[in-house]
Amino acid sequence: MKKTNLLMATTLCVPLAFAPAIAPTAAADDAAHVHLTDYDKDARDIFAALSEAHLNLQKGKRQEAEEEINEAFEELEESFENSPAVKLAQESLPITKIVELKFGNALMPDVVYIPVGDDALAVDDFEDELDLTGIERGDVEDAQVKYVRLKISRDELVHDLNEAREELTANDIDGAQAQLHDAQSGMIDEFEGGPSEQIIAKDHVALTRYMLKAAEYEGAREALQVAESAMVGLQAEKDGAGRNAPEVERIRAEMEELQDLISRRDPSLADQIDRKLETWWNDLG
Repeated sequence: MKKTNLLMATTLCVPLAFAPAIAPTAAADDAAHVHLTDYDKDARDIFAALSEAHLNLQKGKRQEAEEEINEAFEELEESFENSPAVKLAQESLPITKIVELKFGNALMPDVVYIPVGDDALAVDDFEDELDLTGIERGDVEDAQVKYVRLKISRDELVHDLNEAREELTANDIDGAQAQLHDAQSGMIDEFEGGPSEQIIAKDHVALTRYMLKAAEYEGAREALQVAESAMVGLQAEKDGAGRNAPEVERIRAEMEELQDLISRRDPSLADQIDRKLETWWNDLG
């Protein structure tokens, strides 16, 4: 990576350290909660701006991408003003749900991350946050929900954003996308434990519905595979999260059958498949 002239380095050069916070008083607890809330919002806002910039480049919208990169810089500066000295335990950060989309070449895909809602995801949540119209980089090869913590590493973000600007100035769209991907990847900490198998299954059933509505059949098939794996895990749990074992087995078996229908890429089957997916989503509680 070439050496960059770091813009805003005088204000955005202090990396945020993660260390266990000690709060001996109620006032300290309240202050820590405020810091955590502000920090989480700042991280999400920065991440969302990076997502918009990356998607705009996927759609060939260079000017809009530049505007979102500028927005990310502004959000980064604001995060420093909100909590310049805050120290947070990494494990105290809340879990954020993001969608990972892989476009084009299955062996070396372009990867884009998009933040979505935190509650149990419905198809509307994806429709609100994922606009795939105008994508010029080929079909979605893979789609799944990731459960992560977002952190702000200011030095790294300033570097990657300046590099993205330089690549755009040089009209290197691929290079700019790579820098935006680096910026987002640097913010992500995978959540090892993960939510319940029930939540994973429900989120990915909703994602499958959205992918089908967008006519992204391969992305839908991959999302459904994640849902099916979660159902296998749910089936292995002692009480099936409050359900009887035959019900869980029925849904899992039906998921395998639906994979074949999706693979046909037949638009005439869309309504039939969507009704089945909606039934599963409701059954999962």
